[in-house]
Amino acid sequence: MNLAFSKAINEVIQKFNRLIAAPLHPMRGGPSHSAAGGIYVLYDLGRPVHVGRTRNLRKRLQGHCSESHYHASYAFKRARHETGIKAYYRPGNSRKALAQSDVFRPVFSTTVDAFQNLMAR
Repeated sequence: MNLAFSKAINEVIQKFNRLIAAPLHPMRGGPSHSAAGGIYVLYDLGRPVHVGRTRNLRKRLQGHCSESHYHASYAFKRARHETGIKAYYRPGNSRKALAQSDVFRPVFSTTVDAFQNLMAR
């Protein structure tokens, strides 16, 4: 195996183990979260449901509460799952088109609202 690749794999394994061992922080009070960057995991009933990477955790969590289909990626992914709509990045099924769909938009909005309520706790 290539030595550089082997080293990179070992670093990923170490970072993953640190992430798993890290303490959980509730999302309430989102604006008070750190502005530092890093990897974050969203849990639903103790089960990881979304993993993301950001340069600014505070802004990213606020983005998940946004009604924008560009920023609220978790809500968008969850709404696609709940509506059974697959992710095809073609005209007519783009994020923008789905966000305007009469079927998709209400589910997306409900998911964003639930995330906002979670952040407010």
